This record gives sequence, C-alpha cells and structure tokens, in this order.
Amino acid sequence: MGKKCILASILLLCAAGLLQAQGSLTLERCRAAAREVSRAEEAVDLSDSDLAERKKLIRTPYLPQAHGYGSVFYQSDAPDPASFTDLPFTLYPMPKLQFHVGVMVSQTIYAGGSRKVRTDLAEVDSELEKQSIEGSLIEADRAVDELFLGILLMQKQEDILKGQKELLERKLESAREAFEAGKIYRTDVLRLEAGLSSLNSSIDGLVAERASAEGNLAALTGLEIGPETRLELPQPERFSPVDDPSLKSLELQEQRANLSLRLSLARCLPKLSLWGTMGFGQWSLDFFRHDPDVFGVVGLGLSIPLTSWQDYFYSRNLRNNALARIDIQRENLERRRSAELSRYDGAIARYDAMLDGAREAVAKYEELASEMDRLSSGGEASVSEYIDALSELSSARLEQQRLIILRIKEQLKKGQYTL
Repeated sequence: MGKKCILASILLLCAAGLLQAQGSLTLERCRAAAREVSRAEEAVDLSDSDLAERKKLIRTPYLPQAHGYGSVFYQSDAPDPASFTDLPFTLYPMPKLQFHVGVMVSQTIYAGGSRKVRTDLAEVDSELEKQSIEGSLIEADRAVDELFLGILLMQKQEDILKGQKELLERKLESAREAFEAGKIYRTDVLRLEAGLSSLNSSIDGLVAERASAEGNLAALTGLEIGPETRLELPQPERFSPVDDPSLKSLELQEQRANLSLRLSLARCLPKLSLWGTMGFGQWSLDFFRHDPDVFGVVGLGLSIPLTSWQDYFYSRNLRNNALARIDIQRENLERRRSAELSRYDGAIARYDAMLDGAREAVAKYEELASEMDRLSSGGEASVSEYIDALSELSSARLEQQRLIILRIKEQLKKGQYTL
C-alpha cells in the first residue's frame, strides 16, 4: 500500500510539471518569478541586517568605555623638597624611577545629539539602498514585459498563419481534385503549393524566433516555458502602481543633506563626560609617601569646541547647494514623468483609433476572402486572387494583434508609477 502511495505521488508531481509546461502563463506570474530569481527579498533582508549592525557600531562609543593603561619612566634629576625646607613632618624626594598601572572608565553623558543623528543617517542610507534594489526590480519588470508581450504577439501571429495554412491546405485539396477532373489548370495547383510552401517557411521562422524568446524569458524568470505554454493577454488594470524610486531617492537625499548638517552642528556643541580611574603606582608630586600605593580619581569632563563653527558654516553652504541640486533634479524628473504620461496617453488614443480601423479592415478582408474563395471555386476568379485575398486578411489580423499588444504595452508603462 505504501509503494502505491509513493508511486501515485510521483505521478502527480510529473503531471503537475507537465501541466505547468503546457498550461497558461500570466504576466503577473512572470514578474513575480523574475523578482524571486533576482533574490531581491534576500538583498532587502541583508540591508536590514546591515542597518542593525551599523546601529550597534553607532551606539558603542556612547556606552561605558574601559581600558587599561601603564607607564614607567626614569628621570636623572629629581627634586628633593626636604633639602630646602624645614618642616615638622617628613618629606620624601621625588623618585627617579616611577610607574603607574590601572584601569580608566569613562561614560559620555552628552555629545550634542550626534548619536541620534548618526542613527538617522544610517536609516536613510539603508532606505536609499532599498530604493536602488526597487529600481533594479522595476527594470527587471520592464524586461519581462518586453519579452512576454513579444512572445504573446508571436503566438498570435503563429495562430493566424496556421489558420491561413489550414485554409490553403483545404483549397489545395479541392484544387487537386478539380485538376484531376480537368476543371482547372496545373498552374493553379502550383500557385497554391508555392503559397503553402512560403507560408510554412514563415511559420517555421516564427516558431524558431519564439523558441529563442521563450528561452530568454525562462532564463529571466526561472520558469519552465515549453512550446505548448500559452501566454495570457495581460489586463493592465490588474497591476498596482508603485512609488517612483527615483523620486523617493531624491526625498531621501534631501533628508540626508539635512542630517549631515545636523551632525556638523553636533560637533560644535559642548561634550560632557564622566570618567574615573583606579590604579597602583607612584605619583610624581606625592612627597609625603615614598612607597607605591593604590589610588583612585573621579572627574567630570567638559569639552567646548571653539574653532568648529567655521566647519558648520561650510557644511551649511554644502547642504544648501545639495538641496538646490535636488530641487533641480526633482523638477526635471517630474517634467519628464509628465511628458511620458502625455506621450502614453497620446499613444493609447492613437492605437485606439487605429484599432477601430483595423477591426473594420479585418471584417472587410474576411468578406473579401470568403467571396474570392467562392469565385475561385467556380472558376470566376483565379487562385492567385484568392491567395492574395487570404494573405491580405492574415496581414490585417496580424496588424490588429500588433496594435492590441502595443496598446497594452503603453498602458503598462503609464500605470507603472503612482501619480
């Protein structure tokens, strides 16, 4: 019973793989697969991990710091206060050989707010990195769209040409019967055979081109795309727009410029710290004890920068220049986006108008091909005229499908970013 279950599971997996290769494929699935192959989520996770580690590095200098120290030195001439004073207590000469060993502990109490500014800068840098990743994903989406719609158009073209081929094959079969019955000339049969050979050549070339494009799409998405895989016509309204990474990056750059100025200001503010040391050794000015001893010192340190303000003014000028450049870039980007939207709207309107004409042309050519089929069967029109009408019908259908794909492409571009 267990072996039968295992065998059934294997058969189900094989069937699922076969269905994926022979089933339908959507643009949404291809985009998602391409993003998965690019390992974008992993890159974002690494960026978050880097941010967490940077915050730890930023916090470290503001935690209690401890370090050991030691020194030893010798001076050949040491003062002896007992030699020139007459005091009622004992004074010892300064030892020529001196040493100190100990531990110093310090704690920053106030550093001008630099810790928070550095943390905010790290967060902005992390967001800039994520926007760069998002920009690369959008470029991948565009590459997928181009390949997907190109393959879809080739599939439509192949379907149209195969439909034309079926009509020619039926016509050729009827022509051969008519030729054997002596109703038509051999030239009519040859024209149909030549037209069919030319059509087969076009189909073979299209199949080869589509196989190459399918291989590129499979490499980009990691999906199994076989000759029997049918691509579904995308519905642009089903795709949700995203924020423009370029505009978002400009906003983050603006934040970074302001934070850099705040960090420069923090360097100009007073710094307050608490420190203490404990050790063993001899103090050079201790004339009351001769032997080394344990000692301890506690202090409060205040540092007031006096010459750092000029650096702040230089940094402020740099910040103002950076903001001016960002405003120029934002203005140019918004102008370019506005022009692109206008161009997309114009292209969509143009394709809508052309599609109306293409549908009417297809209907007329269908009627013409049907009429030429009837006339050529009765000997009232030549086979060449029927082949020409059939070719014109296929061309009209191909043009209609091309316009549909182009319109979808412009709709996808227009709806890519939030307005």
